[in-house]
Amino acid sequence: MGSQCPCSSSLFGCCENSNIRKDDPAGSNCPCQYTTLGCCPNTNIAKKDVMGQNCPCSSQPFGCCFNTQIPKSDIQGSNCPCGASQYGCCGNSQIAKKNAQGTNCPCSTTPFGCCGNTPIAKMDPMGSNCDCSTSTYGCCGNSKIAKTSYDGSNCPCETTSYGCCYNSHVKKLDYFGSNCPCGSSKYGCCGNTNIAKQDGIGSNCPCDHSPYGCCGTTSIRKEDAIGSNCPCVATQYGCCGNTNIMKYDQAGTNCPCSLSQYGCCPGSNTPALPGGSNCYTMSNPCQYSPYGCCHNTNIIKHDTQGSNCGSIPCVLTMYGCCGDGTPKTSPDGANCGCQYSTYGCCGTSDIRKENADGTNCPCETSVFGCCGTSPIKKMDSVGSNCPCSTTQYGCCGSSQIAKSDSQGTNCPCAHSTYGCCGTSTIHKMDAQGSNCHCSYSVYGCCTNSNIRKTDIQGSNCPCDNTPFGCCPGTNSPKINPAGTNCFTPPPSPPPAQFCTI
Repeated sequence: MGSQCPCSSSLFGCCENSNIRKDDPAGSNCPCQYTTLGCCPNTNIAKKDVMGQNCPCSSQPFGCCFNTQIPKSDIQGSNCPCGASQYGCCGNSQIAKKNAQGTNCPCSTTPFGCCGNTPIAKMDPMGSNCDCSTSTYGCCGNSKIAKTSYDGSNCPCETTSYGCCYNSHVKKLDYFGSNCPCGSSKYGCCGNTNIAKQDGIGSNCPCDHSPYGCCGTTSIRKEDAIGSNCPCVATQYGCCGNTNIMKYDQAGTNCPCSLSQYGCCPGSNTPALPGGSNCYTMSNPCQYSPYGCCHNTNIIKHDTQGSNCGSIPCVLTMYGCCGDGTPKTSPDGANCGCQYSTYGCCGTSDIRKENADGTNCPCETSVFGCCGTSPIKKMDSVGSNCPCSTTQYGCCGSSQIAKSDSQGTNCPCAHSTYGCCGTSTIHKMDAQGSNCHCSYSVYGCCTNSNIRKTDIQGSNCPCDNTPFGCCPGTNSPKINPAGTNCFTPPPSPPPAQFCTI
């Protein structure tokens, strides 16, 4: 039979400072708040020593190290082995990651290491987010482009010590550009050779690569289609007698009459034809001839058809000969083929060049063709003089820089599709700049991290990366140093105790 009785009259007496009866000498049933050493925090477990070494870590102010029974000494769990922390270790180090991104990890522990000797972590094996000054080989000249080798083989020629070969992207290896291909020289190449022309007409070029070739078998350059500068001995028909006058045909009809086969017409300098049939004593014989004169000559036609006119040498006609021996019909020889004109033809066309540079020639007839679909002539095989708008991939944004591929990987970020990461020279890879460091974002970084804030309050930031840290045992950020917004549950009251006899 049981009855209520004072604990003091029970076998083991009362729980300390209470009316609760002890069930054994140790008072194992006594509520911990009535024990000498009190309770393990936030539990009903009695502390067995002053330090409460028997208390579970979950009862400690900062909880347990992740998946262990080790009490955390602070909210960050700085005493926890990183393997027992919530997010694991920074790489192969013993440093605990504070969040899933490991924003607190030294760059040396990250997958791709550091940008040179800086604390900035590389975001990929090439360190595309790193400033070129931190790269292994430094920058290309004064640009922001990183050299990929000691000799800077990837550097644009504009950034090198000696710059570019004329109108090209070929790097000069010395001040004089002795390595530059002739196609990148000011006046281009001598024909199909690798010799650079020194002037517009290529006066230094071997004659066999000049516009009109050589004088006969000599190395003398012909200066026009008929080789008027050539020594007569080097021409097809040789010289007029023992003179230096070049014969225009086998008969030497252009030679002084005194040197011609039949001598001169009496009282004139006209070379006589056989029998002197072309010689007349009248000063203007055609006006008395019933048939007039052969076209462009003072030679009388023998009949209406001028059947005798076809055999008249062109040198005896009014305007002389075309290069092929046909008579010119006008002073400029407009009826002659362009190959017999002073400057020759535009490429393989029938268009006559108006000057040595052929500035009137359509670009389609030039050596390197046109800049895209425009009428601009390419100055070399790569079209280094072409406006970027005429190139295969167009321009870098609104600049005059030609894109080297469809992505424009050579373009300065200011002219790229998505612009730059803030004030840096790093290209944004998308409209949001997801590859950019958070310091270049609109709202900056979460405190002491590389996490980008999505609003001015940083509502997305882990509480570890907020100004006042986390509420104890939670992932909720404190709004002030005292954490007045943090919830602390009150201790549970002890259960009622009854004495049973």
